[in-house]
Amino acid sequence: MLQAMNTGHSGSLGTLHANSTRDAVSRLEMLVGLTGFQLSEGQIARQIASAVQIIVQLARAEDGRRKVVQISEVADCVNGIIDLTDIFSYDEHWDDSAKRFNGHFKR
Repeated sequence: MLQAMNTGHSGSLGTLHANSTRDAVSRLEMLVGLTGFQLSEGQIARQIASAVQIIVQLARAEDGRRKVVQISEVADCVNGIIDLTDIFSYDEHWDDSAKRFNGHFKR
């Protein structure tokens, strides 16, 4: 998938199981390392930063609904470390009057 994303295909979408946008990057680095290609950690990070622009994290809310809880942009790759910038995160709280969880996005 990562190789295809870096060879001129415009517009790609993939899924990955992780607990946060930062964990998604770490998991992708680990999965690329398991492929058997002889790449350094810095090369893997640069390939990911080149291929991925946005990471969207979904989670199941306390009431069972799925929600977008974090959106992060892959900003840069410096010294083999991928820099993420959070665009939005979801702040959820219990609303007694509505008897349900409500929330809002914050920057």
